Amino acid sequence: MSEWIKQTFGELVDFHDHQRIPLSSKVRATRKGQYPYYGAQEIVDYIDDYIFDGEYVLIAEDGANLITRNKPIATLAKGKFWVNNHAHIIRNKPHADLRFLLYLLNAHDVSGYITGSAQPKLSQERLASIPFSVPQNRAYQKKVADILTALDDKIELNRRLNDNLEAMAQALYDYWFVQFDFPDENGKPYKSSGGKMVWNDRLKREIPEGWSAQPLFDVASVLYGYPFKTELFTENEKDLPVIRIRDILDNTFSAYSSEPIHGKYLTQKGDLLIGMDGNFHLNYWHRDGDGVNQRVVRIRSCTSTLSNIQLKLELAPYIKMREMNVTRSTVGHLGDKDFKERYIVVAPETSTFNPAKALNALLERMTSLVAETQKLTKQRDFLLPLLMNGQVQVKPQGELNYRLADD
Repeated sequence: MSEWIKQTFGELVDFHDHQRIPLSSKVRATRKGQYPYYGAQEIVDYIDDYIFDGEYVLIAEDGANLITRNKPIATLAKGKFWVNNHAHIIRNKPHADLRFLLYLLNAHDVSGYITGSAQPKLSQERLASIPFSVPQNRAYQKKVADILTALDDKIELNRRLNDNLEAMAQALYDYWFVQFDFPDENGKPYKSSGGKMVWNDRLKREIPEGWSAQPLFDVASVLYGYPFKTELFTENEKDLPVIRIRDILDNTFSAYSSEPIHGKYLTQKGDLLIGMDGNFHLNYWHRDGDGVNQRVVRIRSCTSTLSNIQLKLELAPYIKMREMNVTRSTVGHLGDKDFKERYIVVAPETSTFNPAKALNALLERMTSLVAETQKLTKQRDFLLPLLMNGQVQVKPQGELNYRLADD
């Protein structure tokens, strides 16, 4: 346990804003390198020089996110890096723990100290004046920060693992379905070893003998989402989670519904989802039983020789092309015709080549990591405000005491 005391943020930190030196986009374009260049909240580029070396917290000084809080307003930067003039740069004073301060800011509402509406701004003077209740004991602050950091580190590790699995899936797809060097009956790369290639009129290219190009609707279940009534949307997590276009990339939810729907509109783990308006997001879904909203299409392989990973990577170039062809003054739309005109390469399963089995194993691992990350994120977001206001205490052994402070 530790006594909590009132202090302003300025009494907890030292500002290093005088060291901010912005670089023009023209200079940045000619100075590509290994060192991160930070904007208000995140890395925006990499350059060949740095002005900071160590561990600092960067706090957004301006931008709409100060109001919307779509991202944390404070970011940890460590190592060698450069910062532009849109972020406050702070270090902790001796009686404060730097990572604790990071979580302290991200847990509290600071909107009352923000000025401006068209361009929200959190000045150094106003930031320094914000009062906080903090544990007097720095060692206790560190224990709190260690718990939250462990969760964040695991979340970041999962994301890196998923990126690696995505890259592995892409490499296998390229090797097998683009270069056609899948293992032949002798275990050798098919095309490089002289495997016979035949012309396919549907694809307008050569593919291995015995392979085919099938309409998407013949090899996959394609379902357009349900038109949920917006008046029945809720914030009740016990209701049905609804997947809207904005939710696809992050595998998150922004709405729930109390409306009963047919089971065919519910997801299965590993389904491929594509947004049909605006930015045509596409991603795998990480769990069963969530509702697919209108203008989201759900695609699911219905043959044992085809993985949803292959479906995504076959469709992605066309989706990207459609997205790039949308003008800035219009909103892009995908329709039924876009999907009915797509053909998928289908490889027969052999004793030496079972692509669906290998790719599905990767997909299972990827979606499981996403599900675990969502659980960890929810746990962190639940604990963050409780740890920061003392409602949940940290025992001397580093364990959590979930008894609320008012109990």
